[in-house]
Amino acid sequence: MLDTLPAPQFDRIVALAARYLDMPMAAVTFVDQDRQWFKARLGLTVTETLKSESICAIAIQQDRVLVIPDARKDPRVNGMNCFSVDQAVGFYAGAPLRTASS
Repeated sequence: MLDTLPAPQFDRIVALAARYLDMPMAAVTFVDQDRQWFKARLGLTVTETLKSESICAIAIQQDRVLVIPDARKDPRVNGMNCFSVDQAVGFYAGAPLRTASS
């Protein structure tokens, strides 16, 4: 799945999530050992980030949805440069999706 071409079904999921939650950004990401890669994105210009600079890397360690009301003030992500200043993350919600084998 990593580094594959965009897929319309993922683009539709991202557009639906952004519209339903009234958010300017939404993404479907995959996280491997070293990086986070955006399979589909809305409101983001980056296509990948280092895992060490990824809020999603924290989310995938949870058993439930990770909600961060204001990422700019949260000590778990304070200092991460995962987005440029013009794309600073305020509210964040992320849920790990796992297969039966993960």
